[in-house]
Amino acid sequence: MRQGDNYQILLLPVVAVYVGKGFAFLVSNNVFSRAISYQLSAISFLLLLAFSWYTIRTYYWINRQDIVDAGRMADQLLPKDAKVIASYNGDTTFLYQTNRQGWPLGFEIDKKIKAGATHYVTVSPTDNDGETRALASRFTVLVRNDRYAIIDLTKPKL
Repeated sequence: MRQGDNYQILLLPVVAVYVGKGFAFLVSNNVFSRAISYQLSAISFLLLLAFSWYTIRTYYWINRQDIVDAGRMADQLLPKDAKVIASYNGDTTFLYQTNRQGWPLGFEIDKKIKAGATHYVTVSPTDNDGETRALASRFTVLVRNDRYAIIDLTKPKL
């Protein structure tokens, strides 16, 4: 659920009840013949599913190949029990791509290290990103190219 859609928590059960009542009316009414009622119910149900899918399908599109590539590299390099900070403005899609548990936001890195964070993965690998620059100067960089960086937070630089 997106931010700002909290009204749906109260609205959806009410809508579901009335949709159910509508289907019950179509199936058990004396206005239409049974064949027309069942066909109308089936068509309505299919349209309900089609319009719902049309609305939410964009939630499953990944529009940035960099997070997929960085996630694959992290999945190959990092141990399975690694706790990852996958900084991508709070979007958990990037964290999901790493196939690890962790945090979808940077900031307060030292607190997250104390909480068990072992690696930092970002698709902002340049020195323009202050957090990446600061971490790269403090810890061992496993991979850093023009598209992503993976930093080991368990190995400080000497």
